[in-house]
Amino acid sequence: MLFSGRCVGVLAVALLSFLTPASAENRQTLNVLTINMEHRDRPHELKAAAEHLRLQPYRLPDFILCQEVMFNRGGKFDNVAAVFANELGYQCRGTKRKGDSEGLAIISKYPFNFYDELHHKAQTNRVLLGFNRVSVMGEFIVPNVGRVRVVDVHYTNWGFEAHVRRKQIEETVKWIADRQARQPAAVTFLGGDFNAKRDWSEMKKLDERHGDGSIVFDDYNTNVFSQGLFGPPDQRIDYIFVSAGAGLSFESEWMVFANNFRISDHIGVMHIYRVDNPATLARLPQD
Repeated sequence: MLFSGRCVGVLAVALLSFLTPASAENRQTLNVLTINMEHRDRPHELKAAAEHLRLQPYRLPDFILCQEVMFNRGGKFDNVAAVFANELGYQCRGTKRKGDSEGLAIISKYPFNFYDELHHKAQTNRVLLGFNRVSVMGEFIVPNVGRVRVVDVHYTNWGFEAHVRRKQIEETVKWIADRQARQPAAVTFLGGDFNAKRDWSEMKKLDERHGDGSIVFDDYNTNVFSQGLFGPPDQRIDYIFVSAGAGLSFESEWMVFANNFRISDHIGVMHIYRVDNPATLARLPQD
């Protein structure tokens, strides 16, 4: 939320009822979901969420970007996202923020080839009870695509601290561009809870070319709301951006909503990208 230190989210338990293309099973897609887990630890709800996602294989996420993930929970899985990953049969890596027990995590259908974390220099003034913000990055070798980079963010929540979010975004895109220069990726996804509306000034940084110009983010986010403090969502602050060359095209956005129960004031945002030209995407070196 834009005015509270507790940016809450929803666990995906149903998808809106759109028609899946008849030839969907013959297409290769990259499906990316971002979801705020609302610092809760409810394994039974994670199990239900995984079961619902599996009902529609064409929309089953390849990557899930999780925010407000509880760490230090004890037991077999150190964090809540890992519990969710286990229910899906996926892999998970995450990083706890400095100073508390929450953090970010990436869940993936594919094995991690690389993982990194960025503890931001720009932070909310501690007088405002802000949390230390961290971003995480995972890279995966996807058949017929090549190296796919996934970056998960959760920026400062106070609406009036645009200058802090601006610096956090600048740090993030520089981090991505520097990594791209060292290890090119065919596709880079940047997503999460930005705690900003798309037309706010700090978000303009995402419209620029970064590094040597090879990182330029395309924005296929709709104006469908994803968050609201009370009742139905009334604002959009959760996004997924993509940087890719020819061979990948945007297909659809799905709002992943809790049909049978609500545990958060966020809904999940999923983007589906169609792999049109595998040879073009996979042209970059993988090692």
